[in-house]
Amino acid sequence: TPIGGSLTGSFEVSGCLSEGETETPVAIDATGDLGELGAVTLHVDETALCSTPGLLDSITAVTGTYTTSNGDELTFTGTGSTIEFDMENNSASYSSDDEFTGGTGRFADATGRIHVEASHSFDDLVLTLVLSGEVTTVG
Repeated sequence: TPIGGSLTGSFEVSGCLSEGETETPVAIDATGDLGELGAVTLHVDETALCSTPGLLDSITAVTGTYTTSNGDELTFTGTGSTIEFDMENNSASYSSDDEFTGGTGRFADATGRIHVEASHSFDDLVLTLVLSGEVTTVG
């Protein structure tokens, strides 16, 4: 089943604040519509590499869960990319390629992939995720 859509939310970074830190956890929470899956909430835990104090370099390990309106959960793992900073537009962006690893309810044995394009505006502090992929469910 093809899936895709747009989600908006926010993220929290708890590190890369001092010299010598090499990585930090990043947590993302977002909501939106994912096509055939309908309305979803998303929680993601990522690991980011630090480039200098106060600045992230790239996203490495990615794990997360999409939760549909009926409570079914679709879990995934993936890898991210280098974070690109656009000072002219006061934003940052990166991408992630994720693989579904099952879940609960109709997603118990789900497989598939999803590509995520993430952009964060430093003006309004909104994280926008544009997603496209496919999910296969059994049964």
